[in-house]
Amino acid sequence: MNRNEAHWSFKLNQPKQLLLRLVLMAAFAAPYQTLVAAGPEPVSLGSAATFVILAGAAITTTGGGIVNGDAGASPITGAAIHLTQNQVNGTIYAVNAAGPAGSVVDPTLLTTAKGDLTASYNDSAGRSPTPKGPFLNPGAGNIGGLNLAPGLYKFTSTAYITGSDVTLTGGPNDVWIFQIASDLEVGSSIHVILAGGAQSGNIFWQVGTSATIKTFAAFKGTIMARQAITMETSSTMDGRALAFTAGVTFDGASATLPTLEFVTNQFIAAIGIYNGLFFTTNGVTEQTAGMLKTLTVGTGGNYSGTVLINGASHVLSGDFDTAGNATNTISRLPSQGGYLRVAMTLNLTNFLPQVTGTVSGTNEGLWTANLIADRAANTQPSAEYTLLIPPDINNAPPLLSPGGDGYALITNYAGTAKNPSAAKATISGALADGTAFNQTVSVSHNGYVPIYANLYAGRGLLMGWINLNSTQRPGVGLNWIHPKRVSALYTNGFTNILFGDQILQSPWTDPPTNIFAATNLSFLDTINDLNSLMDTTVTITRSFKLVDVFETRLLKGSINPKTGLLTVIINNVIGHGAMLLNDTNGGGFFLTGSKDEAIKLEP
Repeated sequence: MNRNEAHWSFKLNQPKQLLLRLVLMAAFAAPYQTLVAAGPEPVSLGSAATFVILAGAAITTTGGGIVNGDAGASPITGAAIHLTQNQVNGTIYAVNAAGPAGSVVDPTLLTTAKGDLTASYNDSAGRSPTPKGPFLNPGAGNIGGLNLAPGLYKFTSTAYITGSDVTLTGGPNDVWIFQIASDLEVGSSIHVILAGGAQSGNIFWQVGTSATIKTFAAFKGTIMARQAITMETSSTMDGRALAFTAGVTFDGASATLPTLEFVTNQFIAAIGIYNGLFFTTNGVTEQTAGMLKTLTVGTGGNYSGTVLINGASHVLSGDFDTAGNATNTISRLPSQGGYLRVAMTLNLTNFLPQVTGTVSGTNEGLWTANLIADRAANTQPSAEYTLLIPPDINNAPPLLSPGGDGYALITNYAGTAKNPSAAKATISGALADGTAFNQTVSVSHNGYVPIYANLYAGRGLLMGWINLNSTQRPGVGLNWIHPKRVSALYTNGFTNILFGDQILQSPWTDPPTNIFAATNLSFLDTINDLNSLMDTTVTITRSFKLVDVFETRLLKGSINPKTGLLTVIINNVIGHGAMLLNDTNGGGFFLTGSKDEAIKLEP
């Protein structure tokens, strides 16, 4: 979703449309990323990769079998190659013109391929760390009947696959390497079975001496043998028979060059933690608005997170499908509002990944709220900010709603290069009726922070978006819902609705350098009043104390240089607020027995 298309629609009498552009994510539209693989890195075969059969001595055959790929022998003469061109769906390479009819003379290519085979063999044999436990001599040397996960396996003697088939289970990019000190023996009619999408092109058998594939066996993977390789009658191979010093006997039915399909995973680009908000286009209510918190997306599109709504927390988890869609149904008691349906789309077509979608329910009538959640990032620097939440003039402050400013201190921690996921913003403050709130949440790449604070025992709410870079960014706004109550202030309740151009925010630095010019302290019914209840002139000392110029005993106060928070005491009534460094002024509130009133400190 493009946040430029989003507008707050808090005012129930003046709704604004929140437009959500839900784009179905297709795999071809996502950045191409290789699927995270289990097991070791694959073995690079270099120029030997095109050969199904490559030998150092004779290539013999009884005829009839088919080789799907190239074949060749070096340094032995071409006359030792007994395959015919009719058997080979590829090219037969020889070191001289004595090779079979149709063969290609290319001793340089063969020398290079044999050199690459040597490098591949040594690479496989030298892989570390040395296998231990179930990866060392699995099955006591006979892996028939076993199901092997991707990994590096070592046999200190001969490796057998006899008695039962062996199964290799893993994903399409997972890798198996078998280090075999002496022979490899595959019994008659034994199959190497691949499961879970495993591919024969990712299976490597490094054989210290010779390999034998018995009659009717079906083998998978690339054999790199120091000596000979034998495929007996009617055996098959989906792989390669690469023998360095000795020959290859091909009496099998077929040997086919493995096709290796690299599978891309669009979820790699989306790994991370997402936080966001949902609300209907008719406005924010406690029953139909909430937060999607710490939705954690994993490498395979798996996710888990929490939905906060109406004073309660609900866990959700599952897997995004290949199109990036997922749906959860959350069961709630009728007293909590009944079931919720959460439909999400993991959107990778934007420059920055987002989760968009809807949350719907049946309480308060059938309703659907639009959802947007940003991925956490550590691109915003570590810094502190002060923020003022002004009153809403539509709710007749100070009698029907507070007249002063609420305030907050925002501390953003950028994490570290080694641990960028530790990045977070901590928000703590108080609303102008004295209600405290606090939250810790991650920040998006472009500075957006979702605010969701459950208030008044689940009956009220502070919710909206702020942006650490500017309150003028699209979509910035706050909604403060104060419920009806039988006692305390504002028993009729109110909703304070603020758009970005009404919210005041400024970075704060310690020590502050330009606040000493703020000398006019006013007490007002509401922060917007032209006529104050009382004005006094103060000075701000170098220790950041407020001193009344004319009546030093009447007023006390201070500004915390580390946070920018303001405290004013007059006639034993304590007021609280915050300073804005950019504007060299501050605001806040103090409470009397029947209402809230405003504090303003300015030049």
